[in-house]
Amino acid sequence: MLRPPPEGVHPPRVGYPDAVGAVAYLVQDLVFTAKIEEVAARLGVETRPARDAASLAAAARDAALVLLDLRRPDALAALERLAADPAAARVRSVGFVGHEELAVMDAARARGCGTVLAKGKFASDLPALLGAARGGGDAPEKGG
Repeated sequence: MLRPPPEGVHPPRVGYPDAVGAVAYLVQDLVFTAKIEEVAARLGVETRPARDAASLAAAARDAALVLLDLRRPDALAALERLAADPAAARVRSVGFVGHEELAVMDAARARGCGTVLAKGKFASDLPALLGAARGGGDAPEKGG
């Protein structure tokens, strides 16, 4: 379950006046980028695409959820940046990678990625993940 932001912190609602949370993401795959944007638009969730680890940490500071493509060369560095930033570290992170990439999954967990999913599971869980970020329900259980 997602933790609410600290008292008095109110994320901007640019473009989605009914949205409860925002989703920051760092994804290299255009298919997954399109899926995230499509599901977010359908649910009324603000998205904050990042171009690198530094911009992800900045976008995550008042977000409800961080999504990270663990196939990116800078994915582990991005997780380290998130963990080093107290405001970004409180945000739930979900990483995804191919199911055969066990070493990457373990490395991501070791760097604080709260949930690590295989790409197929991530794609099927995406509506629930974004719904939880919006405040529309619980996120799926952690898994890998």
